[in-house]
Amino acid sequence: MKRLGLLVAVEIDAVNELLGSPKWKKEEYGFPVSCYEIKGNELIVIHSNAGELAASEATSVLILEYGVKTIFNFGIVGALTHKIGDTPLVFVKEVVHSDADLSQIDHVPVGQHAGFDTPFIHLDEEYLNLASQVYPDIPLVRCASGDRFVLGEKEKTHLHDLFNADIVEMELAAIVYAAEKFGARVFSCKMVADFVKGGEEEYYANKLSASKTCLSLLLKINELFEKAD
Repeated sequence: MKRLGLLVAVEIDAVNELLGSPKWKKEEYGFPVSCYEIKGNELIVIHSNAGELAASEATSVLILEYGVKTIFNFGIVGALTHKIGDTPLVFVKEVVHSDADLSQIDHVPVGQHAGFDTPFIHLDEEYLNLASQVYPDIPLVRCASGDRFVLGEKEKTHLHDLFNADIVEMELAAIVYAAEKFGARVFSCKMVADFVKGGEEEYYANKLSASKTCLSLLLKINELFEKAD
């Protein structure tokens, strides 16, 4: 039986409703951790809550404490472009840490970390191809990820223009950077909860339903669970 990881930020209610009672649950380094049997695999679910630092720590716990080599991530996001409104479910092909800025001292593009030659870090290509074969109409997008909840059309448009990004959220950059450090693979599907002109009210109105739709989609992609390390 393979052991896979699922990192959950603010969408834990969707996990509880769709997955039901776990085989076991405990606390690890302050993070709630649960284990489910899914499609013949052990799925270790860690609840990081919001933010890059917590997501980085939780990713490291999955890899180092539970031996996970594949990390799934689903979640709700903000749209940075109006075209996302037509296809609110997306697969993430690459992510940029939008709050990282060494441009004035190292003369590199905004978002680029030391040791990397680009601001844009790719998620696992094999998993993306598998998911796209099952759902060819779901677009592959670029995600801007930072430690601020981005509200309002002006700021969302600025992020889109700066990074040519399609969506924005607060954990994926940390997940992918930590996984890259330890040689783990990441697949992420997202669903828009607040659109370009949307804000807090729209986010909370859509939070649970969008989270459940996104997790349901992930669980339907049998090929990911069959091919995962």
